[in-house]
Amino acid sequence: MTKEERAKKWFKNISNSENINMEKKVEICNVAARWTALIFIGLVMVEFVLLSMVNNGVILNYLADILNGMSKDLHGRGQYKILAIAGVTFSLPLIILPLIIAITFRNKYIKSKAENYLYRK
Repeated sequence: MTKEERAKKWFKNISNSENINMEKKVEICNVAARWTALIFIGLVMVEFVLLSMVNNGVILNYLADILNGMSKDLHGRGQYKILAIAGVTFSLPLIILPLIIAITFRNKYIKSKAENYLYRK
């Protein structure tokens, strides 16, 4: 996806966004993407630290033990695929909340910057 396609997609639900030129849309999207990534990574790190602090990381050790136990019982070509799917399944709940928060921030940020640009014009 090019920067212009991303700008069109992200500005799709913003009213009067057709009055903003493409260069400004791309500029707003670049800043929003940086902030979204920082927020997502920061929240995932905070979750990891909090999980590590709870009972000295017993939860993380338990999940790792499950995956290690699965790797001992699996043999053949599909072993790594099954382990990857299991790992994603275990970590998916930890990624959903930061993702929702980051996307919500991105949408509000873009809407706010678009309104500021339109009203200053």
